[in-house]
Amino acid sequence: MVIQWHAAGGIALAILASAATIVVGAEIARAEYECLKSGKRTSLEPKMPRIIVTRHDFLQDRQGRTFADVLNDPAQPFDDVLDFFNDEDRQRRMEESEIHHDRPPLAGVVRELESRPAIDQFLASQHPRRTKRLRQAVGVLVRMMMERRGWRKTGRKGSLGVRATVPRRTATPGAYHNTGGLAFWFLRAERYEHHDGKPFPSVKERNQKSTSPLGART
Repeated sequence: MVIQWHAAGGIALAILASAATIVVGAEIARAEYECLKSGKRTSLEPKMPRIIVTRHDFLQDRQGRTFADVLNDPAQPFDDVLDFFNDEDRQRRMEESEIHHDRPPLAGVVRELESRPAIDQFLASQHPRRTKRLRQAVGVLVRMMMERRGWRKTGRKGSLGVRATVPRRTATPGAYHNTGGLAFWFLRAERYEHHDGKPFPSVKERNQKSTSPLGART
């Protein structure tokens, strides 16, 4: 966030500067996306400046503010989470996960996220209620990142793994993990669509529009 202080209203100016940064970022993202759709580029390489979300930004968000318990808990590795996602390459990989792999943005980085020692240790050793709160906070942060890059939620979720069978209300640390799939700790994640639509049709869409004499392919 770009902060410009004014003696008569520093707080208001800071908020306005942050909003302007988000608007400019979204416009750049749209231009990048149009280049991809036109075939002039083959990927959303990071010409767009990386998105930076701070603790303050997170707590100003409509959902983020409901996770003050996570930010105020010194045992929660939320600073590690912020550091992880405030990275240009990872933000590009999240977009490419939707564009090229038809998976949630989190799928593009989740294995690397789970390999971070502080994050993995917390998810393996703390009460399931606290680890669930962290996973949910990660989802909010991903949503903030994607929205600022020109995307919106579809209302659907994509699978990241197959959950181990766990007795109801189990309080054993580390019990809620996956036995298969892409991720070990994260079960599912939000799907997103770009405000300007898809650059490429899905296989299902192409099949439905097939002009083959035999009709739609099976």
